[in-house]
Amino acid sequence: MQAIRRFIWLIITLFVLAAVASFAVSNKSQTVLAFWPLGDIAQLPLWAVVLGALCAGLLGGALLVWLAGLPQRTRLRARERRIAKLETEVAELKAEKEDREQAGDTKPALPGQAD
Repeated sequence: MQAIRRFIWLIITLFVLAAVASFAVSNKSQTVLAFWPLGDIAQLPLWAVVLGALCAGLLGGALLVWLAGLPQRTRLRARERRIAKLETEVAELKAEKEDREQAGDTKPALPGQAD
Protein backbone atom coordinates (compact mmCIF):
# COMPACT_ATOMS: atom_id res chain seq x y z
CA MET A 1 0.00 0.00 0.00
CA GLN A 2 2.81 2.38 0.86
CA ALA A 3 4.55 1.58 -2.44
CA ILE A 4 1.39 2.55 -4.33
CA ARG A 5 1.20 5.84 -2.41
CA ARG A 6 4.84 6.59 -3.21
CA PHE A 7 4.28 5.81 -6.86
CA ILE A 8 1.24 8.11 -7.02
CA TRP A 9 3.19 10.83 -5.21
CA LEU A 10 6.03 10.45 -7.72
CA ILE A 11 3.65 10.71 -10.70
CA ILE A 12 1.97 13.84 -9.28
CA THR A 13 5.35 15.42 -8.49
CA LEU A 14 6.66 14.74 -11.99
CA PHE A 15 3.48 16.18 -13.51
CA VAL A 16 3.78 19.37 -11.43
CA LEU A 17 7.48 19.74 -12.27
CA ALA A 18 6.72 19.29 -15.97
CA ALA A 19 3.99 21.94 -15.76
CA VAL A 20 6.34 24.38 -13.99
CA ALA A 21 9.12 23.77 -16.52
CA SER A 22 6.69 24.25 -19.42
CA PHE A 23 5.42 27.50 -17.86
CA ALA A 24 8.97 28.78 -17.35
CA VAL A 25 10.01 27.99 -20.94
CA SER A 26 6.83 29.55 -22.37
CA ASN A 27 7.02 32.85 -20.44
CA LYS A 28 10.46 34.30 -20.98
CA SER A 29 9.35 37.89 -21.64
CA GLN A 30 10.76 40.53 -19.30
CA THR A 31 8.53 42.19 -16.72
CA VAL A 32 9.28 45.33 -14.75
CA LEU A 33 8.54 45.20 -11.05
CA ALA A 34 7.50 48.56 -9.66
CA PHE A 35 6.37 49.50 -6.18
CA TRP A 36 4.78 52.92 -5.77
CA PRO A 37 7.12 54.67 -3.37
CA LEU A 38 10.25 53.05 -4.80
CA GLY A 39 9.57 53.18 -8.53
CA ASP A 40 11.04 50.53 -10.84
CA ILE A 41 12.88 47.95 -8.77
CA ALA A 42 13.84 45.14 -11.14
CA GLN A 43 13.31 43.69 -14.57
CA LEU A 44 12.70 39.94 -14.37
CA PRO A 45 11.32 37.22 -16.63
CA LEU A 46 7.57 36.71 -16.21
CA TRP A 47 8.04 33.13 -15.04
CA ALA A 48 10.31 34.28 -12.20
CA VAL A 49 7.74 36.83 -11.03
CA VAL A 50 4.83 34.36 -11.11
CA LEU A 51 6.73 31.46 -9.53
CA GLY A 52 8.29 33.80 -6.96
CA ALA A 53 4.83 35.06 -5.97
CA LEU A 54 3.57 31.46 -5.79
CA CYS A 55 6.48 30.40 -3.56
CA ALA A 56 6.03 33.46 -1.33
CA GLY A 57 2.33 32.63 -0.95
CA LEU A 58 3.05 28.99 -0.13
CA LEU A 59 5.66 29.92 2.48
CA GLY A 60 3.39 32.58 3.98
CA GLY A 61 0.51 30.11 4.21
CA ALA A 62 2.73 27.48 5.79
CA LEU A 63 3.93 30.03 8.34
CA LEU A 64 0.34 31.00 9.21
CA VAL A 65 -0.66 27.35 9.64
CA TRP A 66 2.37 26.69 11.83
CA LEU A 67 1.59 29.76 13.98
CA ALA A 68 -2.08 28.72 14.27
CA GLY A 69 -1.01 25.30 15.59
CA LEU A 70 1.43 26.71 18.13
CA PRO A 71 -1.06 26.86 21.06
CA GLN A 72 -2.15 23.26 20.46
CA ARG A 73 1.46 22.05 20.34
CA THR A 74 2.22 23.94 23.56
CA ARG A 75 -0.75 22.32 25.33
CA LEU A 76 0.25 18.92 23.96
CA ARG A 77 3.79 19.23 25.32
CA ALA A 78 2.46 20.29 28.74
CA ARG A 79 0.09 17.32 28.80
CA GLU A 80 2.86 14.93 27.77
CA ARG A 81 4.99 16.19 30.66
CA ARG A 82 2.04 15.76 33.05
CA ILE A 83 1.40 12.22 31.78
CA ALA A 84 5.06 11.29 32.25
CA LYS A 85 4.98 12.68 35.78
CA LEU A 86 1.78 10.77 36.62
CA GLU A 87 3.15 7.53 35.13
CA THR A 88 6.25 7.88 37.29
CA GLU A 89 4.07 8.49 40.34
CA VAL A 90 1.92 5.43 39.56
CA ALA A 91 5.02 3.26 39.18
CA GLU A 92 6.35 4.52 42.52
CA LEU A 93 3.03 3.83 44.25
CA LYS A 94 2.84 0.32 42.76
CA ALA A 95 6.37 -0.41 43.95
CA GLU A 96 5.50 0.95 47.39
CA LYS A 97 2.37 -1.22 47.49
CA GLU A 98 4.33 -4.33 46.54
CA ASP A 99 6.91 -3.57 49.23
CA ARG A 100 4.16 -3.24 51.83
CA GLU A 101 2.51 -6.46 50.69
CA GLN A 102 5.80 -8.33 50.90
CA ALA A 103 6.40 -6.94 54.38
CA GLY A 104 2.91 -8.00 55.46
CA ASP A 105 1.78 -4.45 56.16
CA THR A 106 -1.87 -4.05 55.20
CA LYS A 107 -2.18 -0.43 56.29
CA PRO A 108 -3.20 1.83 53.36
CA ALA A 109 -0.59 4.33 52.15
CA LEU A 110 -3.10 7.20 52.35
CA PRO A 111 -5.88 7.70 54.89
CA GLY A 112 -9.21 6.52 53.50
CA GLN A 113 -7.53 4.43 50.79
CA ALA A 114 -8.19 0.72 50.66
CA ASP A 115 -6.06 -1.86 48.82
